[in-house]
Amino acid sequence: MTEKQMRDFVQTRLDPLLEKGYYSTLVNKDYNSLKSKRIRNSTLYFRTSSKAGSVEGVDIDYLSLDKLCSV
Repeated sequence: MTEKQMRDFVQTRLDPLLEKGYYSTLVNKDYNSLKSKRIRNSTLYFRTSSKAGSVEGVDIDYLSLDKLCSV
């Protein structure tokens, strides 16, 4: 996933869900960007695989990798 694809995904898929209703009460408005979001006591980081070492130095408890396939 490229940086642009990551930003597009966050802006068009995730942000609209987190901006309304119940979910809007969970997001810390002071810590909410395209690269990271604070949801309750957790921080959600978005990184791209287009750069080697993009997740180095991030203190995490859980990692989820998504593979983007093109046909």
